Amino acid sequence: MTKLFFLCRRRTELTHEQYVERLLGGHVPLALAHHPTLRRYVVNVVDGTRGPAPPLDSIGMLWFDSLADYRERLYDSAAGERTIAADVASFLGAADAYATTEHVQRAPAEAPSVGATAGVKLVVALARAPGQSREEFLRHWLERHVPLALEHHGMRRYVTSVVDERLGSASPPYDGFAEIQFASADDLERRLYLSAEGKAAIERDVGRFLGTIHAYYVAEHVARWIEHVPGRFSIRVGDAEAFLVYERRDDVLDVLHTYTPPALRGGNLAAELTRAALDHARAEGLRVVPTCSYTRRYLARHPA
Repeated sequence: MTKLFFLCRRRTELTHEQYVERLLGGHVPLALAHHPTLRRYVVNVVDGTRGPAPPLDSIGMLWFDSLADYRERLYDSAAGERTIAADVASFLGAADAYATTEHVQRAPAEAPSVGATAGVKLVVALARAPGQSREEFLRHWLERHVPLALEHHGMRRYVTSVVDERLGSASPPYDGFAEIQFASADDLERRLYLSAEGKAAIERDVGRFLGTIHAYYVAEHVARWIEHVPGRFSIRVGDAEAFLVYERRDDVLDVLHTYTPPALRGGNLAAELTRAALDHARAEGLRVVPTCSYTRRYLARHPA
């Protein structure tokens, strides 16, 4: 999958609180309704910075099966595109965008749940030291620094995203983003460094390959998170899970069953899972067999 970062700043006439209200209460539902190829969507509301950093109001993270799904198949219709454009113009002042490749270095066993995430999260924008090539930076970051971070930081989740392309020529020249999550603010302060020796080792290493570090404290809101493992698509909301089960046989993807728990019905989750399965079949060149009765009804309402 391709993961996009959007570093967002509000319109000048809005307060940060007004921006957040319009983003979460207005834009996010519209994006979920009109971006059919969007697989995962996380909004990080910026609460502050750790050290000097350019001002931001939110950091959006959007996952697509491919960059082409973003560039060519982002909207469900021309009317949907107009609706999104009008909404964005009402609250967003500017945004810097990046296409990245994600590397999950440490994560809990279960997939994230839709909704506000407990705990504290840091999103860190990184740029390489002057005179260093991109290849040298990536080799040092992923092969030397990441193992040090896993050893000396006590985070529960650690993700690195390598910038493949800046989607705007004026966007700052960041080379990557790191996400570091802790169970609480107290956990962050106690376990950001597990020892004085570990802190010294991290700080020495950072000086060897990084020129820019802009760190933001954020509140994470998971708007959409479709998990895919062979044979299964799923979405978690709290302790409940909606899922779709399929079987692949040669050039056939047979959708066997779709289930949404009673507490989650009415949220359109079955449609999201079905759309994801059909897009997966299209990308793989597979013929869909709708054994599942819901899938048959979905295909009748949405003919190719």
